[in-house]
Amino acid sequence: MKMPGLYETKEQAEKEAYKFGCEGAHRMGDKWMPCSMHKHNH
Repeated sequence: MKMPGLYETKEQAEKEAYKFGCEGAHRMGDKWMPCSMHKHNH
């Protein structure tokens, strides 16, 4: 499975999030990654 990439802006990451079956974005260093947070099923 393709891994989410790093994007320069939150907006770019949010646009890509749907491709990974999620929404939103979160910060990773000075970049942004798709998905608001990694979900854990308990």
